[in-house]
Amino acid sequence: MKLIRLISILTILFFEVNLLQAQEQEEVEKTAVDEPAAKENRFPSKNLPGIQYTGYFDIFGTYQTTRPTNGENPFSSYPFRGNEFGISYAYAQAKYEGSKIVGTVALNMGNIVDLMYEEQPTMLKFVREMSVGYKFTEKVWIDAGIFPSVYGTESFITKNNFHATRSITGDFSPDFEEGFRLNYHKDYWQAKLLFTNGWQVLQPSANSRKSVGSMIEYHIPGKLKINWSTFNGLTQQHPPVDLGPTVPLTFRQFDNVFIQYFAGRWSFQTVLDLGWQKNAANTQWDRWVGNANSIRYKISDQFSTAIRWDSYWDPTEKVMFPSMPDNYIRTTGDWGNTVPGGFQVDSYTLTLDYAPVQNILFRFETRTYQSRNGVAIFPDGDTKRTTNSFALLSMGFSFGK
Repeated sequence: MKLIRLISILTILFFEVNLLQAQEQEEVEKTAVDEPAAKENRFPSKNLPGIQYTGYFDIFGTYQTTRPTNGENPFSSYPFRGNEFGISYAYAQAKYEGSKIVGTVALNMGNIVDLMYEEQPTMLKFVREMSVGYKFTEKVWIDAGIFPSVYGTESFITKNNFHATRSITGDFSPDFEEGFRLNYHKDYWQAKLLFTNGWQVLQPSANSRKSVGSMIEYHIPGKLKINWSTFNGLTQQHPPVDLGPTVPLTFRQFDNVFIQYFAGRWSFQTVLDLGWQKNAANTQWDRWVGNANSIRYKISDQFSTAIRWDSYWDPTEKVMFPSMPDNYIRTTGDWGNTVPGGFQVDSYTLTLDYAPVQNILFRFETRTYQSRNGVAIFPDGDTKRTTNSFALLSMGFSFGK
């Protein structure tokens, strides 16, 4: 009798424990932060053959402490223009997927495009993606055309990012590429070999050289993503971009590493950029470093919040100079800096998201940029300041998958 009673008690405890575990798992799944979508859909997928349409646009309003004379923020794609209402980004995509072939056409416009495609041919500024992919086997395929780059975690479709605005590393690494990609995918691993026109170049100049890149990624969906991507190629010694045939070229090496980790309501992300480039005399390597670190917490199905610290150190302004405002006067001689010590900036971001329904996202964000070495670099009328702060409210709408 005692044995039967003991068995009954153990059985009840077993079912109660399992019920509690099931309820806990259900609660975690209900409140888990959705993993941000990749910059591009991995090919091949399991979707049925056919055409899929997706779209997104984001409308914003900002208030900031500085007022550049031309209204443009030199170091941020979003908000590129401050103290106004505008369309930060609008995007439409049509994608055909068959058993062996994927073809994608995506067009974009908005303030982000105005900055990031500033040096590109007028007609190509509207093209976000125009590519075709062919599957050789279940594990190997090739892509060709124009497509989003492999570098970093942040896309122009900001609803997929931890924050409304992009980090400094996101804005100053390549956002798009043109060329060929050889892809390999097995289980949690993915690798790419890239042959492109160069560092964020759609239409190469007469003296340009092609670049080679790579990507290796380990990805457990909804749990962990570790990515290492590289760029190796010749670029111009002295930006801003000049497509003339006499512009000297120098070798650039760039590495982008990021880790994303998802644990129930919490999400964590860290990004590191490392760059090296030969100086004008070809005697030494100039380098730059960028990093971005974010923590996100999902309060409920509708609300979430995130914080970020990011920084950028480019003492010789190899990457940053194209963004310097017109009122920066360079020194004479061999590529002197616009400001003492080059570009050294920290940034601090606080984000609050509200998603009342699945395809609408409101985002409120505050952000402060601060010159790390105390040099005034942020234009404010006819002068400059060591800080720039702003508050941003945006409303994004998306449709399709």
